[in-house]
Amino acid sequence: MVQATTLDAVFRVHDIERCDLLKIDCEGAEFDILFHACSDTLHRINRICLEYHNGLTPFTHSDLVRLLQSNGFSVAVQPSPVHPHTGYLYAFK
Repeated sequence: MVQATTLDAVFRVHDIERCDLLKIDCEGAEFDILFHACSDTLHRINRICLEYHNGLTPFTHSDLVRLLQSNGFSVAVQPSPVHPHTGYLYAFK
């Protein structure tokens, strides 16, 4: 067992008002991290770069795209040339 935290808690505990770049490479946990972040936290982030992993949860990278676009991000997706279930997502404001 390991102790975990949320993105909201990280921003609150460390008093983060703005995040220029959030890089996420967490082997499938990107869905839990972003889907559980409140809109206020997401609005404090300027850019996100992440590796997505489809097939590990009921969600796909398309769900992340919709979430981020609904929070003001422009999103680009680059599928992995090697692994069909992974790829990279770039979000920016």
